[in-house]
Amino acid sequence: MSNIEISIQKGNYNSAQQTLIDIWEKKCRMFQSTGLDTGYVTFTNRRPKRPKTDNRRIAGLKAECISYLNDDRELVKMSNDNFLLLMSKMGINVNLAEQR
Repeated sequence: MSNIEISIQKGNYNSAQQTLIDIWEKKCRMFQSTGLDTGYVTFTNRRPKRPKTDNRRIAGLKAECISYLNDDRELVKMSNDNFLLLMSKMGINVNLAEQR
């Protein structure tokens, strides 16, 4: 079985891109300290006006609302794969390399 190394190229990113990078780096720090990989990333997002279900689409990628927070925010869960795709769609240079 092989592992995949994920690296993000340093650069000048706008605030939305930097937020995604910060979310990913926080997940990586949690994994390094606990060794537990949940398979998904959680983050807050602006809540839709009248949500009918807990299913969400962020930039066309599947996500799920876990909990509603104050100030029209919600806690969203997205798979690692979809989050990496979201980062790529937002213009962040993400490199994937297979390790053996």
